[in-house]
Amino acid sequence: MDESSEPQVSPIPCSFDEFKVNGTVCDDGNACTLDDACEDGNCAGPVCPGSTPCKTVYCDNFNGADQCAVSYAPVGADCEDGDFCTENDQCESPQDNVVTVCLGADISCDDGNPCTNDTCVPTGECTYEPALEGVSCKTAGVCIQGECCQDSCIGSGSFASCGFSSCGTACGTCLSEGSTCVESTCVATDVPTGMQLVQPGLSELGCSDSGESEACDLAFIEGDESPEVFVYLSAFAIDTFEVTVGDFDAFLIDIGGVDVSCGSVQPGPCVALNEAAWANLVSQGLFLPASHVTWLGASEYCASKSRRLCTEAEWEKAARGAGGKWPWGVSPDPNPEAPCVFASHGGVCGSGPSVIGTYQDGASAIGAHDMAGNGAEWTADTYAADIYQSYVDSGLITYNPTGSLSAQGIRVLRGGSFASPLKDLTTTARAFAPFDLQGVDSTSSTPGVVLGADEIGFRCCADVEIPSSP
Repeated sequence: MDESSEPQVSPIPCSFDEFKVNGTVCDDGNACTLDDACEDGNCAGPVCPGSTPCKTVYCDNFNGADQCAVSYAPVGADCEDGDFCTENDQCESPQDNVVTVCLGADISCDDGNPCTNDTCVPTGECTYEPALEGVSCKTAGVCIQGECCQDSCIGSGSFASCGFSSCGTACGTCLSEGSTCVESTCVATDVPTGMQLVQPGLSELGCSDSGESEACDLAFIEGDESPEVFVYLSAFAIDTFEVTVGDFDAFLIDIGGVDVSCGSVQPGPCVALNEAAWANLVSQGLFLPASHVTWLGASEYCASKSRRLCTEAEWEKAARGAGGKWPWGVSPDPNPEAPCVFASHGGVCGSGPSVIGTYQDGASAIGAHDMAGNGAEWTADTYAADIYQSYVDSGLITYNPTGSLSAQGIRVLRGGSFASPLKDLTTTARAFAPFDLQGVDSTSSTPGVVLGADEIGFRCCADVEIPSSP
């Protein structure tokens, strides 16, 4: 480059009568400067800006005229990308082997502990923060007291033998009916007739939005199903089948009929029911799931049996199968031409609900039927879209969670209905409805409520007293 190609500063554009205001746009007459502006009476701009570690922009004289030109460093040339968290920076050509950019390999901060969050900070140093209690390990299992428990007792513990986990805590399952695992010993447990025992211990709730778990296909999960979190649940029992029309009709007779004025959770009986809809349902069959029952009515029914509605976490634990995505496992209904193998869903298995227990192959691992499809099920919890995140943010394992303390009028529904698409039948899918929803068929004007009262049923849970080991 000769001297004529050096940037020339012209004082004229910025100083006719007096200096123009600094920053005023001007032209210094040099084709190799850009964004010219006045500065203390002089007009100048940066010379051919835009250079990067692997690209040099310079002023060149071409056919007697100055202009900016570009040259690239060869592939493999050393460079510095300005990121202290990369190393071995070199000029690479990811696209056309002509244009090169400076790329470095990320510094490895892996300390080998699956229960630390390993991070490179901007200064280039590695930090290792302990993971929150109860979150998933980087590999498999869950972090407990800074260690990754990968024992089969963790998470899908319904298939584990009675014993101790890798963290030294008692867990597991007794194969004999009516027994539970206490301090690595199987002891007899009193389980009410018509219910299934669910063992105590840690349980997965929700899905990781990374889609790594078999239970968490990103094509199926919604935002309120994540993040995945582990919670601890005491032993409980859950109804083998949904409460039937016949069951609830007998309850109505016992309490003397329907109290349509009921509208709160005050001492009952407190049952708000659309009488016409109920009479029509009774005429259709006593072994169908009891629908058109409000959350209040469902709660009262369970209380009359010395039981209660299941919490959302209890429901999910009882529903998760071997893989966790659907109660029966990791595969959806397999045959598009005959889709009604595991559950009644999508409106393709009939125009309404089916007799309870129709889909034997769709039972969950602990033996609960119709946990997917047929009737969506009331749970005890109030709904909050971010409730799982609040469990994670606490930094501790939540014991026997009961949902949000706000939005008291909105309750969680689980399992999907006979009209729900397959994605709403997964064990992690969540829905909600007003606690007093009644008499609405398959539609609702309530924002976010996609299930009608004819699609909603329920089942009950019960606390189970675990005796001491012998």
